[in-house]
Order: sequence, then structure tokens, then C-alpha cells
Amino acid sequence: MHLSQSRRRANEATLDGKTLLVIDDEATIGTTIKRLLNDTNVLTANSGQQGMEFISKSRSILCFVTSSC
Repeated sequence: MHLSQSRRRANEATLDGKTLLVIDDEATIGTTIKRLLNDTNVLTANSGQQGMEFISKSRSILCFVTSSC
């Protein structure tokens, strides 16, 4: 098994089948987190409104909002 496959399975187990939603107006933040988790069950949104659209379509989303305030 390749390292990326092992990491992906570990991420899936950690998220317990849920999807992580990363909301940040800087696209690079979401992209970086998505890469760190090997794209496993990760969605990115560039605004709260876009995030709410994802949430309205699925009840199995864990939400992570970043802020530079």
C-alpha cells in the first residue's frame, strides 16, 4: 500500500464518512488543507453563502471556517 493510500484511509476514518467543508475567502487556504488531506472528503467554499449552499445539500458536512480578523 502506498503512503498516500494509507494517509487517505486514515483521513477517511478521522472524518468518519463525513465531508469537511473549508470556508475561506482566500482560495489558497482551502486548497492547501485539501492537499494536506489528499482531497479526501474535502470541499472548499470562498464565501459563507457558498458554504451554506454546500451545507443545504448535505447533512454530513463538518464545517471549518477560517478568518484573518
